[in-house]
Amino acid sequence: LRAEIIATKLANDIINDMGLNFVHRMLEETGASVGEIATSYVMSREVFEMPLYWSKIEDLDNKIPAIVQTEMLFQLRRTVRRATRWFLRHRDKSLDIEQTIAYYRPSFNDLSANIEDYLVDVEKQQLLSSELGFSREGVPDDIARRISLLSTIYSALDIAQIAENDSNDISHISAIYFNLGAKLDLHWFLDQITNQPVGNHWQALARASYREELDWQQRSIASVVIRSCSKEGSASDIVTNWVAEHNAILERWRHILAEFKTSQNHEFAKFSVALRELMLLSHNCDPSH
Repeated sequence: LRAEIIATKLANDIINDMGLNFVHRMLEETGASVGEIATSYVMSREVFEMPLYWSKIEDLDNKIPAIVQTEMLFQLRRTVRRATRWFLRHRDKSLDIEQTIAYYRPSFNDLSANIEDYLVDVEKQQLLSSELGFSREGVPDDIARRISLLSTIYSALDIAQIAENDSNDISHISAIYFNLGAKLDLHWFLDQITNQPVGNHWQALARASYREELDWQQRSIASVVIRSCSKEGSASDIVTNWVAEHNAILERWRHILAEFKTSQNHEFAKFSVALRELMLLSHNCDPSH
């Protein structure tokens, strides 16, 4: 009976928080079992503190415009959906739910508190602008900040694994990770993927796959930079020196970005080609190869 009560409560939580099609969508995108999806959802919800902020946003009923409240809930739901997909792909299945949450919480807490230390000035301004936009609508400061940070602090999952694999300090890794993303325009490229319109079910699956692949490639390249460069100096200097050293290899990536920046509409095939180029970039710059 205890197991049945827990299962019923969890099923209700998933439907109420994520919608009726969440489990079906995860089944289609990952091929995971319903049990694995439920487990990964719980991990995502707890790491990203969904219950706390969901409750805070609901408490704003009739206090802020409904469209603003809906947008914040959407952003929270989208982050948990992305994190659930990430856990289904990459989590260490030898760890239980409690251990997994404890494993990722340090990097999440660090990014939540110190993200401004890791971003370039333009990205700091973008976050501040988003935060102020919510604040002007009457959203409390703590909620406005968290919702504005969601897309950025999602990277805590990858950063935690880089920290373990490369035995490095989270702050050092985070600074390199985000500087690299800015230097190679990976954050801009993610926006192009996210904003790509979809016309059918398969294109929606492709877009989700491209976002996931870009996250993976940024993680891979960041690991390459960390392994191949000295720990001395600022993250900005380390990334700048690495880019200068591999300038010839990076030229192809710059050429592809230029193609994207000169046109407003993109075919899905262009994203596939670009992501393959990033994969080759990571491989060709890896000192172990």
